[in-house]
Amino acid sequence: MLKKLFASFKDKNTVGGLEKKIIKNHKDITSIKNELSKVKFGNKKSVLQEKLGKLSKEKERLEDELLKLINKDCLYLGLSADFDNLKNGLELKLVKWEDVSNHCLVLGTTRVGKTKLMLNIIKQNILRGDNIIVCDPKNGIDLEVFNKMIEFADNANRIDEFLYVNPFMPNATEYFNPIFNMSDDEVASLISSILYPGEDSDSKFYSGHAETILKALLYALSYLEMNTDPKKELKTQIIKEQWHIYEMIKTKNLKIDENNSKDVFDKIETQIINKELGTIPIFNRSFLTFRDILFYLDKEKIKLLKTSCESIPPIDEKTASLRSQVLIQIDKFLLLPDEFNSKISLALVNFLSSLSIGSLGDMLCTIKINPIAARLFNNEKGLILLMHPVPMIAKKTSEHLVKVILKSLESIYGGVSLTGRAVNNRRLYIHLDEGESALYKGAESILNKGAGLGQTMLIYTQSDADLSHKLGETLAKVSKDSLNTTFIFKMNDVSSKEKVVEMFGQKYIMESNVMYREGASATSFSNTKKNYLTTSSIDKLGVGECFFINKDSKNKLFLPFISGVDTERCLVVTDLRDEEKITKMLVDLENRNLGV
Repeated sequence: MLKKLFASFKDKNTVGGLEKKIIKNHKDITSIKNELSKVKFGNKKSVLQEKLGKLSKEKERLEDELLKLINKDCLYLGLSADFDNLKNGLELKLVKWEDVSNHCLVLGTTRVGKTKLMLNIIKQNILRGDNIIVCDPKNGIDLEVFNKMIEFADNANRIDEFLYVNPFMPNATEYFNPIFNMSDDEVASLISSILYPGEDSDSKFYSGHAETILKALLYALSYLEMNTDPKKELKTQIIKEQWHIYEMIKTKNLKIDENNSKDVFDKIETQIINKELGTIPIFNRSFLTFRDILFYLDKEKIKLLKTSCESIPPIDEKTASLRSQVLIQIDKFLLLPDEFNSKISLALVNFLSSLSIGSLGDMLCTIKINPIAARLFNNEKGLILLMHPVPMIAKKTSEHLVKVILKSLESIYGGVSLTGRAVNNRRLYIHLDEGESALYKGAESILNKGAGLGQTMLIYTQSDADLSHKLGETLAKVSKDSLNTTFIFKMNDVSSKEKVVEMFGQKYIMESNVMYREGASATSFSNTKKNYLTTSSIDKLGVGECFFINKDSKNKLFLPFISGVDTERCLVVTDLRDEEKITKMLVDLENRNLGV
């Protein structure tokens, strides 16, 4: 297979030459590491460490040369040993991009190389020109993923395509409205399905009623807006003004504060109020945010919307039909028993409050449009998006953020199946580190349909058990059926290791048996089935080593080298949070009293 790939490259001789150099370099590094394991301290250890550093840099240089030749066609995964052709020894592992487009699962405990694998694939995504979204909950010391992504983007001349989302870093994060330009049904479905994700009868019951409440107010606002701004002149004007505000925020060192936000938005609000005071009232549906939905989520306000719809006549058959649907939806809502209405409304209020108030609310509700979604549709400029949801600071906030973004992507790419038009000429790769914290019941639909609509998801998690715990056994199995590529690093969970052994399957081994009888010998041959892997072979994997299965290919991989953060070139340091400033002040006071 590898020789066939070589034959397709114009510089096949150069690729073959690099393969030999990379294999020799790998063997030299392995030899130095073996020597280091036997030396505890002293000058010899320092000399060996210096040699290892030079060899590692040389390996990265050689691999970068290789990527320039093969990146357009293939993903490079390091060196491999093919289980079915071990006699071939080590060779480059190149996989056609289309062969890994159907989602990937990466299993392994902490500090075994999962993040390095993710960075290696991200590096090649960026170099190739793909759109990528990376969810990195753990962040980490030196902001490794953040800094390496900036380095990769800079090397590929794509630094202006880099966007950052972190609700706890208001001076750096993007501001966007994830429900902008979504239909009423999509917004209602997004909120109700995240709030009630289960497939059991109770979840379906409450989800259905939550959707009814949301549709009642959304349909009403759509009807009123269509009748008061039929030519969409004000809508076009506000989109342009909102984009101007977005650019102002970007140019002011990505900084936005309460006073600045108020000054800027006063101009927009004044224009809308002036229109409302004129002969034609204005009702805002197109620029609705979660905060606005929360405002309308009240029985009395929905009754007022009904009265407005009844008092404003439709301008054509389309709006007449919409008004009929509005009144039906509102009546369905008003007929709900008070006990259900109160329970569902309270759940909606709590959920929407988490998306509307505080740092997350500022990020999702300050800007009325969605510049991130606009970038996905832009064939001229790509998207390199890093999300830091920070679950260790605010677990619920982080989960809601990731779910909203994934559901909004589901809506965007769902449009492809409706229209037959691709979102973009670039494929979207979604990397979910600590994937179990990002997944939720309902995410399996993205896995089942997303690959054929232009997106590939890569889920990095500690074990198969994490997926089952998060999604439930049935949905976890459905999700895994959509994954055609798996990387297995060292794992601790025994049941997960046993499932991996089963996943890799068995092979026939020819065995000979020699029997002696009455001074003569006879040899017989038999085919015996043996597992490709054992739980022991998984336990023996080193850092940066993993087993790999893709279609019919089963390999042991030795991953490419990814250097640490280059602190002289592109170290990003975040602003001190208020909590850190207070802690620093206490430490300074203590040290002053101690005379430090």
